[in-house]
Amino acid sequence: MAHTHYDTTEVAEDVDSVLAIHRLQEMVSDGLVAEALTPTYSFMGYVPEPSGLMEDTGPEVAGLLKGEGVDGVVIGTT
Repeated sequence: MAHTHYDTTEVAEDVDSVLAIHRLQEMVSDGLVAEALTPTYSFMGYVPEPSGLMEDTGPEVAGLLKGEGVDGVVIGTT
């Protein structure tokens, strides 16, 4: 985890604070979620000019997820 616009010290101590991967794994174990997709896609929160993300990257990743048959996504914030 690296970010130039905030201190990531606590993120390094608890990755679940930005990506609840351990909670997701528990949901899989409990049968609430069939499986977690690998790879995981992530976008940096600081995007001063988001047009490329909205017009190119977002639709590309959506297509990849759709191609994998993904039924839902987990959205987290930092």
